[in-house]
Order: sequence, then C-alpha cells, then structure tokens
Amino acid sequence: MGNLSGVKKDDAIKQIKYLKVLKESGITPAEAYTIQYLPVIPPLFRPIYPTGDNSNMRVGDINNLYKQVILVNEGLGDKVLDVMPDEEKKSLRRELFGAVKALQGLDKPVSGKDFKGFIAAIKGDVPKEGFFQSKLLKKQQDIAGRATIGGDPSLELDEIKMPEDMAWTLYGPFIIGELVRSGMKIIDAEIELKDRTDKARSVLLMVMKDRPVLLNRAPTLHKFNIMAFKPSMHQGKTLLIPPMVMKPYGADVDGDSLTNSVYCTYDFCGGGMPFSGDTKIRYTYGLVNLRDFPRKELISESENKEVYKVPENIKVLTVWNGKEEWLRPENFSVHKNLKINEVVTNTSRTIHCSDDHSLVTVDDDLDYVKSKAELGMTIPRLRKPVKEGIECIKEIELPDVDNGKYKMPDVVAVDATLGYFTGAFIGNGWVNNGAEEKTAICFASNEKPVVDFLEEIISVYCNEKVHTNSVASTHTPFDGKECLHTKHTWYVKRLACYLRENIGSGARNKHLPRFWMHTDEDFRWGLLSGLIDTDGAICLNTVMRTRKSIQVTLNYTTTSRVLAYEIVALAHTLNLTASASVIKTPKGEECYCVNFTQESIGVMQRKLVLKNTEKNKRVADYKPNRDYKRNKYTPRLSAHRLKELRAAIYSEAKRHGVNKKPKTDQEQEIVRRCMRLYEIVGGNGKSHFVIPRPSALNIFDLNLDIFSDSFWAKWKNMVLDENVEWELVSEIKPLPFITEAYDLTIPPAYTMVTESGMVVFDTMQVHVPVSEEARREALDKMLPSQNLFSILDKSPHYVPSGEAIFGLYLGTKERTGASLKTYQNAGDVIKDLDLNRIQATDPILLQNIRTTPGSVKVNMVLPPEFRDYNRVITKKTLSEILRQVGQKYPSDYARIAKELKDLGDTWAFSPEASLSFKDFELPDIRNKILSDAGRTLASRKMQRMGRTSPTDIIDVYAGVQDKLIPALMEEGRRKENKFYEWAVSGSRGNPVQLSSIWGAPVLVTDLQDRVIPRPIKRNFIEGLTPGEYFTSLYGARKGITAAKTEVQLPGALAKELTASNVDLIVTIADCGTRKGIDFDISDRDALDRLAAIDVRDSSGNVLVGRNSIITSRVIDSLKKGGVLTIKARSVTTCEALKGVCASCAGVQENGRLPGIGENIGVKHSMSLAEPLTQMALSTKHTAGIAGSKGMGMSAIKTILEMPAS
Repeated sequence: MGNLSGVKKDDAIKQIKYLKVLKESGITPAEAYTIQYLPVIPPLFRPIYPTGDNSNMRVGDINNLYKQVILVNEGLGDKVLDVMPDEEKKSLRRELFGAVKALQGLDKPVSGKDFKGFIAAIKGDVPKEGFFQSKLLKKQQDIAGRATIGGDPSLELDEIKMPEDMAWTLYGPFIIGELVRSGMKIIDAEIELKDRTDKARSVLLMVMKDRPVLLNRAPTLHKFNIMAFKPSMHQGKTLLIPPMVMKPYGADVDGDSLTNSVYCTYDFCGGGMPFSGDTKIRYTYGLVNLRDFPRKELISESENKEVYKVPENIKVLTVWNGKEEWLRPENFSVHKNLKINEVVTNTSRTIHCSDDHSLVTVDDDLDYVKSKAELGMTIPRLRKPVKEGIECIKEIELPDVDNGKYKMPDVVAVDATLGYFTGAFIGNGWVNNGAEEKTAICFASNEKPVVDFLEEIISVYCNEKVHTNSVASTHTPFDGKECLHTKHTWYVKRLACYLRENIGSGARNKHLPRFWMHTDEDFRWGLLSGLIDTDGAICLNTVMRTRKSIQVTLNYTTTSRVLAYEIVALAHTLNLTASASVIKTPKGEECYCVNFTQESIGVMQRKLVLKNTEKNKRVADYKPNRDYKRNKYTPRLSAHRLKELRAAIYSEAKRHGVNKKPKTDQEQEIVRRCMRLYEIVGGNGKSHFVIPRPSALNIFDLNLDIFSDSFWAKWKNMVLDENVEWELVSEIKPLPFITEAYDLTIPPAYTMVTESGMVVFDTMQVHVPVSEEARREALDKMLPSQNLFSILDKSPHYVPSGEAIFGLYLGTKERTGASLKTYQNAGDVIKDLDLNRIQATDPILLQNIRTTPGSVKVNMVLPPEFRDYNRVITKKTLSEILRQVGQKYPSDYARIAKELKDLGDTWAFSPEASLSFKDFELPDIRNKILSDAGRTLASRKMQRMGRTSPTDIIDVYAGVQDKLIPALMEEGRRKENKFYEWAVSGSRGNPVQLSSIWGAPVLVTDLQDRVIPRPIKRNFIEGLTPGEYFTSLYGARKGITAAKTEVQLPGALAKELTASNVDLIVTIADCGTRKGIDFDISDRDALDRLAAIDVRDSSGNVLVGRNSIITSRVIDSLKKGGVLTIKARSVTTCEALKGVCASCAGVQENGRLPGIGENIGVKHSMSLAEPLTQMALSTKHTAGIAGSKGMGMSAIKTILEMPAS
C-alpha cells in the first residue's frame, strides 16, 4: 500500500474493504461470489408472441437462454453424476457456466445462435434501442399536452400562459380530486368539469396557482431543457412564454407528418431530383412523398430524431394566413417510434400525423396557429396548387430516336388524347425492351373499345394505320384467381421511349408523367379517364340503390405508392376529393386503393371520357341522392364572438320589426331569414362553434354593420377566399402501428401542403407534476428564477438581448449637441422624461454628476449599491450587472431584468435607433490603410525584380486587418455610425462583421483554413467585384457547412466527458487538503473557489484565510496588497478517498457549495455542450475571414483527451 498512489491505491482500498466485510460476516469468497439459485424474471419481460397465422410462436431470446440453462442443469442431476466420468462432468459444468454467462449477456450462447442476454437486451445494439432508454426513459407521461410556443413580453420570468382548453385537460384530474374532497360525488364532479361551471373554474384557478407546469424542450440533453413555470390561461391556441427564456431554453419549432406528400419545385439544369437511395425522378414541379423527400448528408442525430440537409433549389408549397407561397426548407427530419393518428375530414380526406403533433387552425383572433387534432375543429385546405409564373405546356417533344417506317411528328399536342393514352398505359401498359429495332409498347386488356381507341390514337400519331399484334395469355390479378387476357403490341419506338421516360418501369414504380402539373385541365381529365378505364373499378352499390338514386363506388387500385398519392393530388387539382388507403391482396402483398367521394363521382360523370363499355354505363347510370351535398365550413368562432354575431343578427331582425308585425313582405322575409340564422348560430353552449359556409354567405347578404369591425372583416375575407377551403374534422382514429414521421422545417411559415391540399404544422410539449414531491421540487428547484446562472461560467441565463440591448445602449449614451440642464433629484428627471420635456439621451447635471435621463431611469431600477450614472449599458455590462444582482438579490432578479428589458424595448423604437444614409458613408481611413498596403507590396515587388509570392501578399494584408478593425471602430465612434453602435453595444454583430460591412474583409480562408492570397478590398455596402465575390464564397460555404455538420461533434464530446466523469460525486464536506492550483489573480477561473492556504501580504498579514471563498472583492483586496497569485482548491487535487469533497468542488451556480451525493461530474460535463456548439458555429458568423479568433474542435479534443502514446 505504501508504494501505491492515485487510482491504484483507491482500488486496493476497495478490495481490502470487501475482504474485511466478508471476514466479519463469516462468508468465504466462494460462497459470496458463486450463484446457487438462478433468478427467473417475470413473463412480462420475456414474452412469447403468436405469429400472424397462429401456426407458430415467436419466443423471446431470454426464454431460449433459460431453456439452455435448464437442459444443461438437468444433465448434471445426482443420478447422472454418480455414473458419469470426471471428464464429462467437467465438460458439463463448463457448459453450465457458459449457459449462465450467456444468459447474463457476458458471453455468446452455447448453442451458437445469436440470442441476447440481459446486458445486451438492456443496452441494445444502439443505446437508444435498448431496454433502458426505449422502455424506461421514454415512458410516456399521463398528464401531458403539446402546443406551439410564442413570446409574450408582459409575462414575468416564472410565468407562462397556456391555452384554456389545455388547462382544463391537464388539470382535470386535480379539479375532480378537489371537488370530491369538498364532499361532491365523483360523477357530479365529472359533470362540473365537463360543463366547465363557475365552481369548476374557481377550483381550476386555485389548483393552477399551487401546481406549476413543466415545459420540456426535446431532446432533453441537460437540466435547463425542462423547467417549471407558473401557468395562467388565455383564449388562444399557443403556449406563451417570456422572451428572455427563449435563448437559454433552446426553444424551437418543427412540423411532423407521416406519409403525406407535399408539393415541391426543383430548379435543375438537365439533371434529376436527388432522391434517397438510387431513385432519380426528373421533377421541376410535382408531388413528393415525405418518405422519399430529397435529403443530403446527416446533420445531427439525437434521441429518436435524425436531421438531414435539404439540397439547394428545392422549394415546398406552404400556406400561411391564407397566402400561398413557395419556400425553401432548412432541413428534413425523421422522427422514429411515433404513435400515428389518421385524421378524417367531412370530405373524407385523410391526414396522417403523429399522436402529439398538430394541424393548422385559427385561434380566437383568426391567426393561423397549431393545434392538436380535435373533433369539430376546422382546418384549411388549399383548393388548387397553382404555381405562379408556370405556363401550361401545350406540346411536348417526342424522344429523338429512329422510328423505323413510321413518319411521326417531332412534337405532339398535350391534350385530352395524349392524357388518355398516357393514363391507359400507366394502368395496363408497359414497354417491352426487345431487340433495338423491335422496342414495343404493350397493353393488356379484353376491352375491344379501349384497344380500338388506343390503336386509333397510335395511328394518328404515326400518320398511318398501325397494325396491332394481339395474343391471348393467362394472367393472375390482385384476387389471385387466374384468368385469360389479351396482350396487344405496337412496334412504335418513339412512343415506347416517351412512355419509358414518363410512366416508370414495373408496376410498383409507376408514376404520372413528370410534366402533369404543368398541363391544363383537358390533359388531366384525359389522364384520369385513361387511369379509370384500365385499373379503375366502378361498382353499383346495391344497398343504396332506389328508384330515385343509384349509388356507385369508384376507386383505383395500384401497387405503386407514388402513383396512388399522385392520383390523389391529380384529383385535388381537378377539384375532386380522393383519399388513399393501404390494403392487402389475397397474396398478402401491400397495395394502395384510391377512393373518390360521391360528390366527386357526380363531377366525373360529366367530365370523364370512358371507352370501357361497362364502366361508361355504370357512370352514366349514376344518380346522386338528391339530399346529398357536401357541407362547406368556415373558420370556427369563440363563444364570445358568436355572441357578438347573434346580437348583430337579432338587431337586424329587430330593425325590420321582429317584435311587431313587419310592414312589407320584403321585411317579413328579412325577419324570417334573420331568425333562422339566429337559431343556426346558437352555439349550443360550446366554447367554439363552426358556422356552415352557406349560412355565412346568407349572413353576409344582410349587410350587417358588424362587418366594418376589423375582426369580422377578416373573418368575412377568409370565408370568401376561393383559394382556401375550410374542412371539419369528423373522425380521429389511431393507426394500429408505431412508425416513423417526417418533418420539414420551412421558415417562416412552418407549414406544408399535402397531396389533398391539407395544411400541416408543428408543436411543443407540456407536463404537469402529479405527486406532492414532484410539485414541491418543481416550485423549489425548477423555476427559472431558481436557476439564474450558467453552470459553466456562472453568467446569468436570462439577459435582455437584441433590440432591448440596443435601446439601453442608446438610452444611456449622451447625445451630442444638446443643451445641458441641471436637476437636484432623480424624481424630477424621471417626471420630465415621462412628460417628454427632455429626451433619454440629453445631457443633464444631477447633483454635479453629468449623466443622461435614460441612465437615471436605468439606475432607478437597480439597487443603490449597483448604480453608476456614468455607465453606458452594453451587453457585457448588463450581464455583469445582472450577475451581481442575482447573487445578492436573487428574489428581485426577475423584476429587475424585465424592467430593464421593457426600458430597452421602448428606447429601441426611438429615431436614433434607425439606420440612415449617413451610416452607409464609406470611411476614408479604409482607403488610406489599403493604399499603404498596396505601396508596401509594390516596394517588395521592386526589390524582388517584379515578383511577389503569395506569402508576401498574405504578410502585407494580414497587417491591414490588424490596423483596419481598430481604425473602423474609432471612426465609427466619432461618426456615431449605427453599424459601429450595433457591434459595440453587443446587440448584434461584432467588429469582424463590422469590417466586412463597412470596411473590407481583406483576407479570407478556403475550405482547409488556408489563407487565400487574393485580398478583398471592397465591402458589402458598395458590393464586391465578381472576383472578390467568388473568393469570399469559400469562407461563406465553410461557415454554412460548419453550422450543419460540426454541431454534432460537441454533442459527442459532451457524451464522452459525461461517461468519463460520471463517478465525480460529492462524498464528503471537506477532505482537508492544502493542495491546489496556482491562479493569477486576474484569472476569472479562480472565482468561486476556496483558498487552499492562507494568503499573506509582504508584512505577513493574512489577507485571505484558508477555505475562504474567492470573490471579486477578495481579488480587489489581493491587488491592493500586492499579491499576484493565489492557490485555490480544485477537484484535480482533492484527496477524498472516493469521489470529491464539496470544498474542492467550490461554489456552484446557485451560490452554495454542492450537497453530499450531488454528481458534479455529469452536471459540468453536460454544461459544456452548448458553448462547444457555439464555438463550432463561430465560422458561420465570421464567414471564413482570416485571423478571426477561435479554437477548433480538434484542438479542444486534444486538450481534453488522453494522448494515445
């Protein structure tokens, strides 16, 4: 033991402890560490499943491993051992040991099969798929909701506003509990909750006051991703949070959708749209299933989410507040293991979306918001996906190939004839690739009228009669029954090449022609006619058949998923309603069935041109039910708005004599209409109500005065908008499987239009703590006001930013040229400022202190000891002020931070905050510095006989950068330039970016961080030359790439650090060490540590006692005493036998030493993830400018990781 140290000594002490305990217990090591009885886990964790046909059983791996142990153990029975040779006994015992080891997951199974033991099952091949993460950590919460987040500046730091409907749902069990405890029966309490009575509301407000909510920003990587808030309610659908928590909280939004297709455009030059896998489909404007959405490299992977980069030039159709727009997605995400709902509207349209994600609807102010699917809600649908600027194709060129004896035109008209021809071959046709001269098109059908019509079309295209070669053969369709069909062949090579390019090869790869969305309705109706005439099915509904109506069903069946959803979109463009569903063939294969609604069949009866005799007759015989009419709806209204509308309708009826006999027949008719509409919009006591569109149109005819109000005018415009239709959610049913969902992040709309025109959106999750212990923990430990400081550097989390910082900077900076006024007390200054007698930036003299009214108002917010009337507020100074306030007055932090933010927001809208033409005037100093550099380079060139090397250029212009930035900052200060003030205040930008905007980037780096010896001498205000622009692209591209690719490295490094430091747990209060690390007194890393030894001045006086906390005041006293260094305690010098001691860990972010049992290793390792990510993103913000400061991830890993040798 005497020769051991460090970890080896610690391990030896542990072994001695184990042996000592065994000795004291009277147990030998063999008895202690040998298994005599093997535990059997419950059946729930080793299930046995029947297969689909119940002919076999699927047995879990653990059951098979138990079986192996049992069989080997039975072979070692007493009777067998008595007669068994010793060698065989040894072999069996080794086999039993191996079987038990395999069961535990420590070795491979003795049978050789790949069964997973306990450890392998718990861990999983990938940690996220193991039992621990997938079953325990991801267990769904019972009382949870999800909503869109938004900012509300009026909220305090610990407050949020949640939608009222969400509050009733989340707090429902607690409301019932309180009502039952007051003596009410459970059934009566449930009725009170359902009816939302005044008594239930009072209980809700009481419960919400005492029970916070937990707001979770997934993925939850560290403690600040899930925080507690005190909730209140509002009438909207969004979850409102304080703006100051947005950045530290990492809040963002994204939208999930499953197997919906979205309208997409791709600008290409002779290439194909890059799909996943090897598939390449040449789209310029078409429909893309989200499962196949084009993606590039993987950007990041966390929890069950994968994020991919989207290729350039791809845009997706979105709708926002009724306006359709084509926007570029930022990224594409795949979310795994999600519960999926199928949402069905009144038109039978379906949307597949994740269980806890949302659709688009409107809030009580008619703004588009996200909402969880609810029965009775209305959601918008884009009527027709029309791309502006796209002209319909009138003709297309046929492939330039030798067509043999047929003299075909080079172009053909894109009309109903080509549409029918294409649709028919998509259904029952294919291209037969024989010998080069015999490439043929084939069509399978027994319907002579269809074949004759196709032969006629082909003959017209070939300008002569084309012979049809027909051969009968057997065929096995979907139902699995063999039947006879006729194969028809035409040897027309140009048409074969056209079909090969435009309809796909093989039944499962069929698709509509790539140009179909560029065509007019004649082509699309012809296309749909050809599809229905082949693989479409039209059946009489004998149940619904009466003398007055004959109902039919019309559908199209295909094995191509792409084709099925494209047909739904085709129907959408023709104002038809169709939906696709997955079905199984008798063979068990997956196929897709597209169903059309009865109203759509009525339209198709007039538009389809069918050559199949039986199908044409059935469509012609179709007689829709006279009472059948698809209801159309409007954006739903709140009960309050509905009350307003009813009052306006009744006032109109009253004006025409509802309470007395009307004078004329016209007035009688108006009164009848008003009273009928008055009853329709009754609302039935619901919190929201949807008015049918016909009723809304009748209300508009009344010309009510209420529609001059901005809200009602907006509602009327939304109802009358012919581009967007509102549909009612009539059914919500969970799909019987858990699968993937797909997400496009498309700022600023965050919406997508699906193949049926429906608009989908995104969400965020809220939880309610259930137990009393959880409630107390949320209130005591998880409120933002209880977590003011960063773990990493003790800086405050919640600091005003952006415009608020700039406003505070302007408000505390003295304006030049104004007259000086004198005041005796701050109250008079504030009074004159509030009455606009003086401006915030005017110079004043307050008790012989020169300052500004804005600075006085800011200082009045702060405690007296932190007031400084000569201080100009910047981001850095404000952060330091709030850090000191938070340390001394943590209970006042939220109030002070909010008041400062409100002041900054107010002053940010002053005229001084605006850019002017004066700010774009170029600085003279830049040209002087660049000219000096040019002369220096020319001098070197003369000295070297007319030659300069790239090294010379880099050396000279590197000096330019060193001079230019300080010179620009000085000139910006002198001219009060707004770009300079942005950078110096910290509200946006930095000096390096200022140089690019106002000065010149000068030198930039390429993708390998090598400096490019081509200086950029112009800035972004005056514009770059073409050469300078292409030179700057290297750095810009590197910055964008780094933002997408390098963010995963900090996360991976943080995980490695967490695993390495997981045993750094506080075990004792003080280890008693006098060892430590010597810090320079100007080093901020010394703050909040404990002094390892007494610190004395030159006279021997103790300035800082041992174990005293090193604070800013302590540092000041050391400087005055002439002390340059101080020895501080550290976890690296801690002498605790296990873990670390609290004194060596130092003061934590809460201002206290850590408690016993606190895992500071995990906490501090996880805290590195965010700053490391920001460091990786720094290249993006400097656009690859050479000389910009920063340390790469490789350098960080070198510092933190142990070298290999």
